[in-house]
Amino acid sequence: MRYKLNFSLFLLLASIICINGFSQSLNYDSVKIKEMSYLPVENYELQISQLLYIQPVENFFVIVHRNKNGISVMNKQGELISHLGRSGRGPFEWQRPSFIQYQHGEITIWDAGNLKFLVYDENLEPLREVQGIQYSISGFNKKDRNLLSTYMQPGTENEFVYIHEKESESNYKTTESLGSITEEGRQFLFMEMMGGVIWNFDDLLWVDSSVPGFFIYDSKDKKTEKVNFEDELFSVDEWTGSSEMTAQSMSKLEDYFFSNSRIVSIQKIKDHILLEVEHFPVESSIINYHLFDLEYNYVTKLEAGDGGWMNYIRGVNDNQLYYWGDDYFKTGLNGSIRVREIVFE
Repeated sequence: MRYKLNFSLFLLLASIICINGFSQSLNYDSVKIKEMSYLPVENYELQISQLLYIQPVENFFVIVHRNKNGISVMNKQGELISHLGRSGRGPFEWQRPSFIQYQHGEITIWDAGNLKFLVYDENLEPLREVQGIQYSISGFNKKDRNLLSTYMQPGTENEFVYIHEKESESNYKTTESLGSITEEGRQFLFMEMMGGVIWNFDDLLWVDSSVPGFFIYDSKDKKTEKVNFEDELFSVDEWTGSSEMTAQSMSKLEDYFFSNSRIVSIQKIKDHILLEVEHFPVESSIINYHLFDLEYNYVTKLEAGDGGWMNYIRGVNDNQLYYWGDDYFKTGLNGSIRVREIVFE
């Protein structure tokens, strides 16, 4: 199996998409990526940590980091304001904070170690803990205070996207299982920061990282559609490796990771959907962004530079994107945060 579309197939695909109500949007003369000023990271403890996710909240940033694990709050001058919680198993303590979202005045953080959500208000005061998900997830996105979706690497089952409703102030229950993942997509979920789910009003969107497009589930009509994009570089080989976790199979999996295209993430920016796509056309990788409007009309493709963890999106605020400012794996330090903006003209 190899996803590599030629031009004639693209034209056919475009006509099909138009029939389904998704067409190319021509609302902008140009769309570009604008480099903004770097944000300093002045605190040494943050500098030596891997900054996993950077969540802007009003005039500060809540940062989930690893090595060492923690949740830190930094101002725009790069100064440490405070920490949220501490390591442990008690109320508002965490073992491995992993994902974060800011919505409707609430900051929600998933603790993969204790399998719970920690919820804070905009003043960084703890509000509640919510449990009910008894497995490790690969990411989450809240629709509102009562409904959220998660995705995970499935075992033997194909479904990998879930909808959860709040059963009480402290508990979620799973109400729907969705999605059918490919074997190639299943392998990509061995990697951190891969794939994603987002809510767009009543629609739940998700990606299979091995497939050039995204899926839309209308939560009211209970229907699923797929939207494709064209990228001449997108190429994924069929996975023929073993499911056993041996040294040989892990080596093959690593080679597979770094020779095949994949969707790194799906993001909702101010008025658009952004797909972050990584390719390996030569020895090094590159990243493209594919943009759609909120009615799923295709807008454009943007060349976003080199691939790799240093240039993966770590946070979003309207049309601004946040990344590592330094190559942590080379220096062991990250003294800045890179900021870019998607500009529509």
